[in-house]
Amino acid sequence: HGTIDDITFTVSEFIEAKRSVFSFNSSIEKIAKEFDKEIKSAIGFLALFQKYTKTMDVEAVPYIRVFLNNSREILENSALLEKDTINYIDNLSGALGALEGVTIPLSAQHGDYDFCNTLFSRDGIRIVDFEHFEQERPPFLDLVTLLLNPVLVSYEYKKSD
Repeated sequence: HGTIDDITFTVSEFIEAKRSVFSFNSSIEKIAKEFDKEIKSAIGFLALFQKYTKTMDVEAVPYIRVFLNNSREILENSALLEKDTINYIDNLSGALGALEGVTIPLSAQHGDYDFCNTLFSRDGIRIVDFEHFEQERPPFLDLVTLLLNPVLVSYEYKKSD
């Protein structure tokens, strides 16, 4: 039991597992074979997690349109958007017609599903750190975070050297 960064936690079980082979200074080329296995395992776990926590299907166009409008409003109010970015959001919103009639599932979302929060054991994967958990979200963010975070982190780490 303890508190770190104003977050209270309780250790309820010791997990005998190892961290990913990926780290901030990893050379993806050197760890590719083991990392490939980890990615496949993590995607498989994510698919099951989303399957078992699915709450409903929603029409893609209105759901995404509301998300884009809310995101744009938040960013505009914080003065973080440049004119080009507003145009990209508008173009994306205009292209939503191609998704007419498509539904997307809503399920639980880890919110920070990357290799820092994924442990590997003989019995499978263990996921930790649910501080950004959401009960009902589209499944895309966790997958995008899992796949792109190693690339972005490696790039930023190498850039800072």
